[in-house]
Formats: sequence, structure tokens, C-alpha cells
Amino acid sequence: MAEKRITTEKLLFIIAFVVALAVRLFRLGVAPLSDFEASWALQALDIARGSASTIGPNPGYIFPSGLLFFIFDGNELLARLLPALAGAGLIWVPYLFRQPLGRSAGVIMAFGLALDPGLVVLSRIVGSPMIAMGFGLLAIGFWHTKRHYLSGFFGAMALLGGPTFWLGLLGLLLTLIIASLLKNLGILDSLGDELGFELTKTHLINWMLTFIGTIIVVGTFFLIYPQGLGAVVDSLPVFLQGWFTPSGIPASRLVAALVFYQPLALTFGSIAVVRGWLYRKNLSRWLSIWLIVALIISLGHQDRYVWDVAWTLIPLWALAGIELSRYLRLPKADRWPMLGEAILIFVLGVIIWLNLTSAANVVGNDQIARLRWVVILGAFVLGVITTILVALGWSSKAASHGLVLGICISLGVYVSANMWSASQVNSTGENELWSPAPYTRRIEALVTTLVDLSGKSTGSENTIEIVAVSEAPSLQWALRDWRETRYSTEIFGDLPPVLLKSGDQSPPSQTVAYRGQGFGLWVYPSWNGALPLDWPRWLVFREAPHYTDELILWARGDLFPDGSMLVESDADISVPDDEEEFLEGSQE
Repeated sequence: MAEKRITTEKLLFIIAFVVALAVRLFRLGVAPLSDFEASWALQALDIARGSASTIGPNPGYIFPSGLLFFIFDGNELLARLLPALAGAGLIWVPYLFRQPLGRSAGVIMAFGLALDPGLVVLSRIVGSPMIAMGFGLLAIGFWHTKRHYLSGFFGAMALLGGPTFWLGLLGLLLTLIIASLLKNLGILDSLGDELGFELTKTHLINWMLTFIGTIIVVGTFFLIYPQGLGAVVDSLPVFLQGWFTPSGIPASRLVAALVFYQPLALTFGSIAVVRGWLYRKNLSRWLSIWLIVALIISLGHQDRYVWDVAWTLIPLWALAGIELSRYLRLPKADRWPMLGEAILIFVLGVIIWLNLTSAANVVGNDQIARLRWVVILGAFVLGVITTILVALGWSSKAASHGLVLGICISLGVYVSANMWSASQVNSTGENELWSPAPYTRRIEALVTTLVDLSGKSTGSENTIEIVAVSEAPSLQWALRDWRETRYSTEIFGDLPPVLLKSGDQSPPSQTVAYRGQGFGLWVYPSWNGALPLDWPRWLVFREAPHYTDELILWARGDLFPDGSMLVESDADISVPDDEEEFLEGSQE
């Protein structure tokens, strides 16, 4: 019996997968759910509690997450777990296609997908296209490796992943159509034999049986919710409607997301596109067509999110992997000059970043700012001169390899820092391009205050009566375990112990004394273009204009030891500056 060994290549793919899983799961449940995320998580929670009435067009998320909520109880970690797993699964796509890609290119692509800022962020957002994207690409990969049952399962899960499935499918179909036309003109060669997409009756039957079975079982939650099949069908009209319903996000912001979050893949992917068409590299040509088609579709879709451009990242990283794999081998005689040039290029990159940071910090002194930009330009020029000198003094290979290595290290550090900043909990998350607005803040402080009020007035942490004149999904999710909570646009009858009203709504009736505390829960970016006007400061510090929607917690005066239900002065309806002052009267 032949002994199975883990080769170096497989070990590298395993490391890439572990890295991808780690950055996607780390502190996954710390950040509160945004309104966009909570709208999907609440549907899964309704499934877990057996109270679901309608199913949105994303049953591939709602039903499996509902099962997790039923077994382990709902929380932010479990709400985001399925997208995180689907995002980590993307790392195995280049492994499945390592033969046509090339083994080295596949490994490079795997690490690129593992650490790509956009893909990491989407893997940590409920309702993002990650389920449709991750499972859909795995379905194609398993068909390529003739694992048709797995292909059918992941294909069904991708379809259940919502309207973004159709966005990716449209890009692939248009790519095939355009490539077929170019093939008829003799510009492209076929990829069928190279990719192994043979279609036999047996393969198709096996695939269809698994596909339909998964749709029925998962799409109806084991036949408990047959309306889930309607949700699958509804995803196509929702997608088509999106072509005529503007979201308010400019197309230029999607381009900015590519430029500022994926400069490494964009740089070497673009070079691979040019080389592919100049030197008749068939796979690179096919990938470039997919890249351009996916980009045009994401820009043309009116109900767009920045994450629609994520469909371009797969061919982009494949092209970047192909290009970078060319620089892995170098004669020993050229390694020292290559290493010296790479170190110098990295140092120049650090100088560029430090001067960009200084330029972003300069306020009101144009002369100093211009000087910083001159230094940045000079660093670029010095890098070019160094590369030319190394090529003349040693060899063109040493110069090109040193330049590429230095750029990879510099941009790799930048991309990794971007990934960490965009995906982890920080105070500037609302200014990240990949995150859907509004960004939720301070909701834990609101819940903590409610727990304190409930404990002192009822003896239990979550039994106080609450009326919320706001139906924000993030608020409903935060109060999901508060059974005495009612959501209403108006208040009738006796005024409840606790009222939750938005900041622009009038205070409660002054016939009963209330004490209020404001919480800035929802943060929106207040710039409309691709980037804020002061884009260097955004690039370096992620600082940009934003505005906050406030929710005010009004607690009835008799909940406090020194208070009463009678209005004695205007102070009874005042809004203190912080929670400590608000709760001061309840401290004994």
C-alpha cells in the first residue's frame, strides 16, 4: 500500500488555509452587528425560535445559521461563522486548479486570497456575497477535479446564497460568450481540455441529484419551511431589480477600493494581462476577459455595494500569482545584488509612507506639504535609477527580481496592515470602503445601561418593560433576549418604564418625569465621492467626515431612588452627557 505523504505544496496550502481561518475568526464576535447584518441574523433567529413568517432571498445563510442558533443560542460569533468558513474555503480553489495555474502560482494565489483585505472583510460580514462566491467557486473546482457530488452540493449552496450568486454567474457566462467569439476569430484557444470540463450523462446525473437534493433539504430546512424554495426563486427578481434601483454608492468608489486595498494584486495582475496578450498566454487571456467583464458588471449594477467588485479579485489574484511565479528562480550569482536592491526598494517604500504620513498631518502649511510630495517623487525616481544601475552592473534578471521582491515586501506589508485595520474592531470602521453603512457603535453601552436599570427595578437583568420607537435591525438584535420589548411608531396608554427614541424625535410626555441618556449608535460616512476630499489623511489614518444617528434612552423617574413620576422641573427631561451621570441616581 502506497504511503501518502504531505508534500511541500500541500503543506503550504494547509498553512494558507490556517492563516485564512485565523484572520477570519479572530475576534469575530466582538463588533456589534450593523443594520445590514442584523436584518439577516434576525431571520435566522426567527427560524431557531420557530417564529419565522417570511424568508428572505438568502436561505443558504438563514437556515444553516438558524440551526446553529437553535443548538448554541444566537450571538454575533455564530451569526458571522458561515460567511467566515465560506471565505476560508476560497483558499482551496487555487489548490483544485493548481494544474492549469501552475503549482507556484496556485500557492501564491492561495496566500493572496487568505490575506486580501476585501475578502477578509466580506468573510466577516453577514449577508455579503461570500457564501455565493466561496461555495460557487468551490463547485467549479470540484467539477474540474471530477468530484461531481461535492460540486453539486456546493453549487446548490451557492445558489441559496442570495442575489449576488447571479452577479457572479452573469460574469462567468459573459466571459464564456466573449471568449467563444474570440476563439472563433482565432485569437483564443479552447480551455476545455486543459481544465477538464468534460460533460457526460453520468456526471450530469450525479451532479443534478446532489444539487436538487441540497436545494430541497437545505432550502426548506429539512422540509419544515417550504417557503424557502420561493426565497430561492425570489433571488433572481431581486437581482434583476437591482439594475434599476440606485444604491447611492458611486461606481468610482469600487475602483478606489481596488486601487487602495489591493495594490499588490492590481500591480502584478495588470502586468500579467499585458504579458498574456503580448505573448499569447492562453490562460492569462481568459482570466483577463473574466476580470474585465466582472469589473464592468459590478460598476454597471445600480444597486451596487463596494463588495460587488470582489468577483474581480479571483481572476486578479490568479493573474498576479502567474506573474509572481516567474520570479521565484534566480541563479545564485545574482542573489546578493537582488537582495540588496530589494532591501533598498523596501527602505524607499518606508520613506514614501513616512512622508505621506507627514503630508497628511500637515495642516495650513502648503510649503511643507509640497516638500513631502517632492521627497515621495524623489524616492520613486531613486528606485528607478537603482534598478537601472543593477541591470547595467550585474544582470537584468537580478534587477527585475530585486525590484519585484522589494515591491512585494513593501506592498505586502501595506496590504496586511489594511487587512488588519479593515477586518478587526477599531474606532474608524465606518470609514472603511468595504463595510456597509451604517456602522454600529456603543450598542453594548446601551444594553449595559438597560441591564442596570432592569436589575435595580425588577431584580432581573432583562425583564423591564421597554417600548422602542425604532425598528432598526441592529437594535432588535441587541434586544433579542428582552421579552418585554415592544416596537411601535407611536405610544398609546400608560407610559412605559423605558422608552427608546431616536434623537430627532420629541421627548416623552412631560406629564410624567423621565431621565434621558443619548447613545450615538449609527455612524454614516458624510462624503459622496470615491474617497473623502482629504484622501491622504483617510489613507494613513482612516479619518473622514461622518455623522451619527443618536438613540435616546428615556427612563421613568420612579426607577431611581431619588426620583418620582411627577414632573418637578425641566431637569426631569434632560439628557446627561454620559451614562455615569444618567445612572448616578440609581447608585445606593
